Amino acid sequence: MTMAGHTPERIRWRLFLTFVAISLVLLLLETTGYLSAVAGYLRIPLSAAQSLVTGRVRGIQSAVVTPRELAALRAENEELRQRVAELERQNEELVELQAEYTVLSTLLDYAKENPEYRRVAADVVGWDTSGFVRTLIINRGERDGLGEGMPVETERGLVGRLVAVFRHSAQVQMLTDPGSSINARLGASRADGVVQGQLTSHLKMKWIEQDIPVSENELVMTSGIGGNLPPDLVIGRVTRVEQSASELFQEAEVRPAVDSSRLEIVLIITDFEPVAPEQPEDGE
Repeated sequence: MTMAGHTPERIRWRLFLTFVAISLVLLLLETTGYLSAVAGYLRIPLSAAQSLVTGRVRGIQSAVVTPRELAALRAENEELRQRVAELERQNEELVELQAEYTVLSTLLDYAKENPEYRRVAADVVGWDTSGFVRTLIINRGERDGLGEGMPVETERGLVGRLVAVFRHSAQVQMLTDPGSSINARLGASRADGVVQGQLTSHLKMKWIEQDIPVSENELVMTSGIGGNLPPDLVIGRVTRVEQSASELFQEAEVRPAVDSSRLEIVLIITDFEPVAPEQPEDGE
């Protein structure tokens, strides 16, 4: 009983003596200047532990905040994506409008420089370039004063002529159509012939007299003979001459002045009236 009763007392004395001893050691270290060095050694593991705890706390904070921020970033990214798409669409429209303005401006200048005819501009809205037919569809028709046989051109030259006219649209037979046949004249020699459409991208000028010199790159224009088209509309240029001593006439391959596959806007000469072929009287 006595030993058990004295145990707490001994523990208190031991703690007191330990505390006194530690105090004396610290006082001695402070007096001799070694306390700062000991504190530095103790600070190293404490700093590492502090960094570890701080990193874990920040990781927990990031895990809590990230989903909310991620949702906001996704919403902002989607908004920016839609804005970029809208700007790209507007840019494409501006480029298209600029191109159309350039074409219209060129055609207007051409019409001003050639005021002998009235012209109506029309958009090309369709093509039929199958094997044996080469036609365009334009968005002008009878309500705009168009009629069959009227010439269709651009600032570069003749495209063809109207072969069918409807209320709000019309069909253009292009020069490259195999059924197209145009009375033509060479620019330098003034020799006459007939330009016919081919299945290829080139035209063929036939019935040129053999004794007339024809040169490559020579200009080919409408002759006006027959009254189907006005004279001096540009058709194209000679790319190759075909001669044979056994033939009465020579031929020339002609490159069209107008690339019909790239047409967007054309001009129709509205005040030219083709000469209608005379109809035989009854009994003739």
